[in-house]
Amino acid sequence: MSKGIERFERFWRELDMSPKSLYVHPKDEPHLEPTKHPQFQLQVLPIPVLGNLRTAEAVILTLNAGYGDNDEAWRKAWPKEHEAMTAAQSANIQQQHTPGGYPFYDFNPAFRTHPGVAYWKGGAELAVKQRQMAKLRGVATELGQNWKVPLEEVHRVLAHKVAVLEWCPYRSKDFTATPSLKRLPSVQEALELARNLVLENEKLVIVTRHIDAWGYQGSADSGENLVVYDKAQGTSASLTMNSAGGRALLQRLLRAGPKL
Repeated sequence: MSKGIERFERFWRELDMSPKSLYVHPKDEPHLEPTKHPQFQLQVLPIPVLGNLRTAEAVILTLNAGYGDNDEAWRKAWPKEHEAMTAAQSANIQQQHTPGGYPFYDFNPAFRTHPGVAYWKGGAELAVKQRQMAKLRGVATELGQNWKVPLEEVHRVLAHKVAVLEWCPYRSKDFTATPSLKRLPSVQEALELARNLVLENEKLVIVTRHIDAWGYQGSADSGENLVVYDKAQGTSASLTMNSAGGRALLQRLLRAGPKL
């Protein structure tokens, strides 16, 4: 078992997720004054990680999860789905998953209306129209063709074998990785986990956005199980077959196979 993952799990299990007005990790509270950081949507659960870190073959490092008009519209239009999503997000924070579940919940067909589906999977039925980024659609299509299985089965595999680690866990409409935020204990825990994952060399780590915030300079930092984008690539954070990250992710998952 990864020591880095165990430490990260212990840290986030300290968060009180009972219904309340603001959700801030207790170790962040002395450093995070809500009035000084109005960009953070602290009324919703943070997203430090998306997916199951233990079963993931690959971990994608990004900056933070957004929260826009579509998220608010979705919450109001789909209250039952929102309740189920909150439970899924809580499971991610605790890293407590079931074999039959969808740890990377944006691949769960039950959440087809969620804005996150538009970003990662594509084909979302949204309350407010937005661009369908579908970051992992190309990888999913290639896997389905190679494995000769339906796309729905590929999505189930991706939900267990891909994870996303956020530099900052708090959701926002606009965000800049400032030096003061880097001092947040939650940010330090994310950085520590990323370092440990690279040192342990057991999972593929893909650094897509704001590579300097993660401590890298560019693609020259890439290694055996580490893909670092150059700053120009990181602007789009592409994971298509034309990107180093997309190709590396596909090869890693092909080697792992579809079995859960």
